[in-house]
Parts: sequence; C-alpha cells; structure tokens
Amino acid sequence: MALNIAALDAELESMKRRAQMIEEIKRLAADPEALALLEKIATTNSASADGALLSPSGQITLLQVKDKNGYAGMSQINAIRQVIRTIGTQFVVGSIGAELRNNGIPDISNIAVGRVLQRLQKNGEIRLVEEGAGNQPNVYEPTESLKAV
Repeated sequence: MALNIAALDAELESMKRRAQMIEEIKRLAADPEALALLEKIATTNSASADGALLSPSGQITLLQVKDKNGYAGMSQINAIRQVIRTIGTQFVVGSIGAELRNNGIPDISNIAVGRVLQRLQKNGEIRLVEEGAGNQPNVYEPTESLKAV
C-alpha cells in the first residue's frame, strides 16, 4: 500500500493551523475583555450554521441547528428545557435567550428566561453552579432529572 506523503503533509499542516487557532481561542478566553467580546459575537451569531455559543467559563458549545420553525409553538418552559438538553453542559441566561430568539421565539427576553430558570431550579431540574455578580451572569447546569425527561 502506497502512502500519499503530500496528502499527509497537507493534513499535518491543517492540524497545526487548527491547534494554533485553539491556542489563540484559549488565550482570548483567558482575557476578560476578549471573553466578553467573544461571548457577544458568539451569542449574536448563534444562528450560524455552527450554532456556536461561548459560556463565561470560556467553553464553546455547539448547538443543534433547528428546523425552520425552531421552538415556535412550544411553551417557554418546554422550549428552555429543550435548549438546556441540547447544550447539555453549563449555560447562562443569555445563551439560552439567544438560542430561543434565533430559533422561533423572537420576542422572549432574558428576564423571562431567567424567571423560567428560577422555576426549573426550584423544581430541581437545574442547579446553580456559580452565582454571578456585577456583569457576570449566574452559571447553571442541568441535573439528572432534566436530562432524564
């Protein structure tokens, strides 16, 4: 079996470029100002094909791209539950709100999302991981009871 050395070299170069990009993203995520900008960009562009969202902890989450109706027709609480299940990891109010606004519920405010999250927390479906302060939002994660539903 003959190996295509040129193709291997090209793939190696591509991997090196990706590794450099990841290192640059890590560097930017460590800077609070750059992280705020990345979060703003990732949140406002979450309707992109990737559906990328950036959490305050610097974690990038790729969301499933919904069909053309997205969450339209669902109750707010069920739509939020579905978004949380899709994310599957830690999240903030803004990332949930952006996902909903970009996928079928354009008029939902982050205040409304926050109220639903309070109810879900009270029901034990999510838990507060890190309490926000100032311009830092609360960070939540789903519990097993939400994942199991």
